[in-house]
Amino acid sequence: MEAARRRFFGATVADRLSIATGAPPNFIEAVDASLAALSRLAEGRLSIRGANVTLTGAAHYDEARAEVEAAFAAALPKSFRNDGRLGARAAGSPLDAAACRTALTDLARTPIIFETDDSAVAADSAPLVDALTATVLRCQGATIEVAAHTDNFGIEEINRSRTKRRAQVLVDRLIKAGADSSRVSAAGYGSERPVAPNDSDENRARNRRIEFVVR
Repeated sequence: MEAARRRFFGATVADRLSIATGAPPNFIEAVDASLAALSRLAEGRLSIRGANVTLTGAAHYDEARAEVEAAFAAALPKSFRNDGRLGARAAGSPLDAAACRTALTDLARTPIIFETDDSAVAADSAPLVDALTATVLRCQGATIEVAAHTDNFGIEEINRSRTKRRAQVLVDRLIKAGADSSRVSAAGYGSERPVAPNDSDENRARNRRIEFVVR
């Protein structure tokens, strides 16, 4: 349950578990790896019976499908076998700038978590970034700035550099997935553009954010 709630942002997780004996070795590790893969699918189904895992469904786009398959193969304990196959969801209809802005803004309300050195998106945020990327790929006529912001803690020059790195990580993922490099850009604003006073932990958390500026 802990793994499921962590992996599925914004989802309601129904606890229907019961305790039983007979789980194979490394069962918890297999469940965690399987839920991580399932959480990155646009639609999917997971079944674990003994040491047999069946994961089926469709990723948000083809590049994500390849990432999920590789990560799942590496993380699943060797004593378990995956019998399922994954596909990729067909791209949805194009979005105009207004619809693109609304869709990205709604998704970006959930904070994106980065690794401690800001070099990559944290695993728990991969499903969210997949959904954002799939949306960007539909915004074919729009120009999009990925803007990263933070609170006023620390040295401003360092804050600007850090936010630029975070924005660039996301832009690199968008381009790798197929976004037009001439239509997506990264900007790091440090603490220059707060949306709330930096006077409490809650407000500082609101200022640490990623925005998608659509034109």
